[in-house]
Amino acid sequence: MNQHEQEQTPAEERINTLSLADAAAYYAANGWPVFPLHSKYPYEGTHGYRDATLDSDQIQQWWTEHPKANIGIPTSDVAGLLVLDVDMPDGHYSLQKLVKGYEPLPETRRVRTGNGGIQSRQSPSSGSQTEDIIFLFLSSPL
Repeated sequence: MNQHEQEQTPAEERINTLSLADAAAYYAANGWPVFPLHSKYPYEGTHGYRDATLDSDQIQQWWTEHPKANIGIPTSDVAGLLVLDVDMPDGHYSLQKLVKGYEPLPETRRVRTGNGGIQSRQSPSSGSQTEDIIFLFLSSPL
């Protein structure tokens, strides 16, 4: 197992067996508002993260209309998530420089992106100010 792969928890094993519609409903039931994406873009006529909801009827309607839709989850205070998006290869090396100069990142859930990069999700500590730190995108050398 390399540094970016972690052993799956029972919840992660379960979510990986669900359909996209069921996974969207699962996320919403656990407090993360969702919205449908065509690849990584909102569907025409929708408003992307501004449409994110916990409403199970709306989620069912979206995934009935778009059964292969990817699941979007808004970041920041809306869902209580910060996302670190590291594109390969330059972002990886930039992140290594940051970690070497400061400290290791906390252990958290990570997913591999379509272009081979990594997204790391972190719930901000309670009381933290996240309005200005929503999404760190590392794609070029520092």
